[in-house]
Amino acid sequence: MEGKKVNRRDYLKYTGAGIGGLIVGGALGYLLKPSEVIKETVTVTAPAIERTVTITAKPTPSAPSYLFYFVTHATPHPFWDCVKKGALDAATIFNVNVQFPYMEKFSAEKQAEFFREALAAKPHGIGITAAVPEAIRPYVKEARDKGIPVVCLNTADPSGLTPYMAYIGADLYVQGRKVGEIGLKFAEKLGIKGGEAVVMIAEPGHVGLEARARGIKDVLAGAGINTSKLDTGPEFTKAFELLRSFLAAHPETKFIFGADAYTTNFSGLAIEKMPELKDKVVTGGFDINPVTLEMIKKGFLLFSHDQQPYAQGFYTVAELYTYLTAGVYPMSIETATGAVDATNVDEFTELANKGYKG
Repeated sequence: MEGKKVNRRDYLKYTGAGIGGLIVGGALGYLLKPSEVIKETVTVTAPAIERTVTITAKPTPSAPSYLFYFVTHATPHPFWDCVKKGALDAATIFNVNVQFPYMEKFSAEKQAEFFREALAAKPHGIGITAAVPEAIRPYVKEARDKGIPVVCLNTADPSGLTPYMAYIGADLYVQGRKVGEIGLKFAEKLGIKGGEAVVMIAEPGHVGLEARARGIKDVLAGAGINTSKLDTGPEFTKAFELLRSFLAAHPETKFIFGADAYTTNFSGLAIEKMPELKDKVVTGGFDINPVTLEMIKKGFLLFSHDQQPYAQGFYTVAELYTYLTAGVYPMSIETATGAVDATNVDEFTELANKGYKG
């Protein structure tokens, strides 16, 4: 073979470059597809050498580099499963350990207990929700005093007194206003005029749900519609009886909203049990899960507004990681987008089936 002769040092340089590229590519591949065994073969040919060098590598994953704790008011529900999926997917990509406990039912005391457990574990970063800010504010301050970065997701502290670094989620008052505005458009479409409205809340005392209810109320007040609030709890049987009693006492009710994933579903399920009200009242609310989508397909629920829970979990992990590794200070992200209704329910169903909506 003709050509320039290559000494041993040049040979190692060329083959080393090939091996280095393989290792980097394999490592990136592992981060993106950790559940798969990665096997890459490259052929490196050094100039003026008749032989080629074929290398096969199987990268070995390293141990997780950081421990992140989620201290939230999460309960067993498709919405929180979606938030958790986002967090765990990010944990896989960034090779970190994420702990994401659930509580049996909404409890500020339980969240405070979770926070004490998290601090005892000495995590490298913490994601929180501020549904009852006073319950977790001292622990957030303690974490920050210890140099632990804290990012809030899903529900912000409206007072601004809880010292987390950024908020990833919807502006819940603004989202409430959006739902009120969409509700009025549906009323116009159905020929519904005037009347009263009710907003159901599954978790009384939750500052974010109260903000949503206030947003709805403020918009409807501008249209001359009075809005009542109904604390139902998270069980449909109890909620349905409370709603039916409310409707009996307020027969002019033309709007039934849920302030959360539970009661949004209850709005549709209630109309399914009282089909005589279908198309005579506006039903809507927040979040997207299989029941929500089924109610929309059946026409018992007219719409629901999305706050992208997957993004809330994913970006919390991503921002904690980039802060620790690159010094990028966490940035607040608005995650609310738009509403699902009969015109786009199939698209949202496909995403929900993959775990990206909840």
